[in-house]
Amino acid sequence: MSSDGEEQRQDLVDPLLRAHIHQLCSALGGSHASETGQYVLGGEALACLKDLKRWLKGYDEKLNRLDVARCMAECRLVTGDLLEIIASWSEVEVEDKVKAKIVLACVELLVPLTWPLDRDPAKLTLNHHKHMAVLEYAQAAYKNGLLHHRSGAVLTGIVRVCLPSIALSPKERTERDEGIIKLVLYLFRNIALIEHPNPSETDTGEEISRDVTIETFHNQNIFDFLLTISSGIGDDFNYQDTVVMETLYHLLKGVDIEKLFMTDKVQSAKSISQLETLLNMEKDLKAKNARAQSTRHSRFGTTVWVQKSDGRRVTVSGQDVLADKSKGLEKVDNSKRWKKPKNRGGKGDGPTANDFDMTVALKGSSKRILRNFVELFLDTGFNRMVSISPDYVDVSELTNVK
Repeated sequence: MSSDGEEQRQDLVDPLLRAHIHQLCSALGGSHASETGQYVLGGEALACLKDLKRWLKGYDEKLNRLDVARCMAECRLVTGDLLEIIASWSEVEVEDKVKAKIVLACVELLVPLTWPLDRDPAKLTLNHHKHMAVLEYAQAAYKNGLLHHRSGAVLTGIVRVCLPSIALSPKERTERDEGIIKLVLYLFRNIALIEHPNPSETDTGEEISRDVTIETFHNQNIFDFLLTISSGIGDDFNYQDTVVMETLYHLLKGVDIEKLFMTDKVQSAKSISQLETLLNMEKDLKAKNARAQSTRHSRFGTTVWVQKSDGRRVTVSGQDVLADKSKGLEKVDNSKRWKKPKNRGGKGDGPTANDFDMTVALKGSSKRILRNFVELFLDTGFNRMVSISPDYVDVSELTNVK
């Protein structure tokens, strides 16, 4: 990067703030110098994570800024540190309370860093416009790291954080236990929601597509975790219904449910039938347009003008317009051609969370996985979910687990 570009980047954030965040990220830990390259925690790793959380909550959220999140993205905090810490937490260390606290602190940072960016025009400031585009790509990178980490067990490690709280009966759970469960669920909601901000021919975002998300959730038993929560709504879990429904919505949004439950043979036959229908419609449309067009000889003999009710005049040609007084206006209407409207949106206007009519085509493997999950959910958790009233939560409440 040139000196001018580096100076411009530095001006976006207070240099003292950037230096402090970079120092905390550096003190968190790093890869070992040996051939294995194993991640080694710093001596004050837990304190560093708590300080980073305080900065994110006390500076960005209270002041309605994105400076700390931008600094963390520049430091590669998520992909370079947090995911490595979670992946290093093996199953044999489940009883290690210190390591469990460190991984929980990582999850408390991941939730606000992957939280959907607020695009309310009434709340947007110049600071948001400076950082939002960068953070959109950063969140896509976070999702890519969570789904494709070389350990293949990051999401499983995140679930392990809340297992001690789930094992307790509802009467034994404290507010902290309920908060940990919701924290993990909201992280999975965020992962399902994140999409590539601006897909292109060279960067399609296929690595974080719906197919990849569904297959990774299946391989790391996240669907089993969601079924466990949804099947216990109302009895074992009283505050997690809304976040589970949101997660399911973002996994199923745009999926053709009729095709989801079709066999490959039936869907292939229906696709052929739909293709034949479209070809016939195209043939009829071409024939209709050909009849509406005027020919060289049809213009001989007569050219008349028709005055509309608003005073405008339209000229039509051909002797057939004299046969009927309404024939002229009908010929004008038939000669009209539809023009596709130009896209008035700016560049990068990709799909949003509220594109209800968006269509998503799933591959065969991910479609079978999702179909099996939906069938199990309808059998075990649907009736419980729809009988519970919604419970809305703000991100600031989730990141305040003590």
